Amino acid sequence: MLIAEVGRLFKFGIVGGAATAVHLATASALLLIYPGFSVFLTNFLAFCSAVPVSFYGHQNFTFQRQGDSKKFFLVAFGGFLINNFFLGIVVTTTHMNGIASITISTLAVPVLIYTASRLWVFR
Repeated sequence: MLIAEVGRLFKFGIVGGAATAVHLATASALLLIYPGFSVFLTNFLAFCSAVPVSFYGHQNFTFQRQGDSKKFFLVAFGGFLINNFFLGIVVTTTHMNGIASITISTLAVPVLIYTASRLWVFR
């Protein structure tokens, strides 16, 4: 059982890494094309691009079972709210803006997402 959970965590990391790469690539592209964009709007649009990668990856690779898309969206959106909360803290306390602040806030949430996905979405 422990070995299966470790394997699932590893798979979660692969899918989460892919979704995070999509999120950060989208954010980078948006900030490159529109340098004056708000980091919060950029973060939201990047989040929207990464959600499908995350859901389908976790459903078909990490947990290998049908997940509830509504529950997943609630968990993902909750993660996004926490991400944005951290983004606000990073921007206001460090005055760091742009892709660096989005990267820091995006990497702060995965443990919460894994727990909610494992115990609720893909139960």
